[in-house]
Amino acid sequence: MGWCALSLFILIYIVRSKENITVVGVRTEYCVDTTCRRALSLGYQVTLIADGHTTIDDILPAKQIIEHHNINLSKLSAADCKIAVVSSSEHVF
Repeated sequence: MGWCALSLFILIYIVRSKENITVVGVRTEYCVDTTCRRALSLGYQVTLIADGHTTIDDILPAKQIIEHHNINLSKLSAADCKIAVVSSSEHVF
């Protein structure tokens, strides 16, 4: 089991009585993306902090990868759940 999946299971265990998960992290295109999608598929409302995840320059510059994921993940939904993408200044932790 990869770190992304393991961290999601730990996170869900910690917040198992909650319906909302807030996602921040590193490696936007791997761990952050997978965590958002998996939490959504498990029925959680997901809040992705737009300026709370990062990655490294690869084929595309990191800034472009982050913007791409913020836009595309904000368009996903499942049943009554969705991924809301908000800035850290808009979110109450």
